[in-house]
Amino acid sequence: KKANELSVLCDAEVGLIVYNTAGKLFEFSSTSMKMLVNKYLRHQESLQSHTFAELQGQEDNVEIEKLKEDISNLCRLCRGDIHKGFSLKMFDELEETLEMALKCIQKKQREIFTDQMNFLQAQEHRALRESTQLQKRLEDYSKEAMFQQYKYFDNYGASSNRTHKFSNITNKDDFNPYETSLSLRL
Repeated sequence: KKANELSVLCDAEVGLIVYNTAGKLFEFSSTSMKMLVNKYLRHQESLQSHTFAELQGQEDNVEIEKLKEDISNLCRLCRGDIHKGFSLKMFDELEETLEMALKCIQKKQREIFTDQMNFLQAQEHRALRESTQLQKRLEDYSKEAMFQQYKYFDNYGASSNRTHKFSNITNKDDFNPYETSLSLRL
């Protein structure tokens, strides 16, 4: 009766479960008891997960603060800002860490240098090949032009009084422009 009055007066959902000494169950609910119990259990789970998240967050915050302090100490050590709280072990660890970092940096520098050297050597070889090919093409064009010029001269510019060394050359590959000679008979 009191649970019902409380429900009406407070405009609240009320559920009451009572076991007497003999073990008999008595229950009252202003709404469905099953819905009320499920609502209560969901609320409890929400509180527990929220509490767990808060505890986890607090643990994370403590760990973050410790890591920040460690980083700050290492930065001060690296700058040479030495305080009384630093032990010999910390200095040894710092020295070892710095040596490993230096070795990694030197190794990476060597790798980069080697890669750059290989790249530049490959570029040099390509440039030399291109230069050789271009030089050969230039020589071929030069021979062709000289051959055509002498051939033209033989066909259109020669008279019967002149003797030409190149009148019998029919192939430009047999032609050597550096062995030219011309004799004139007067």
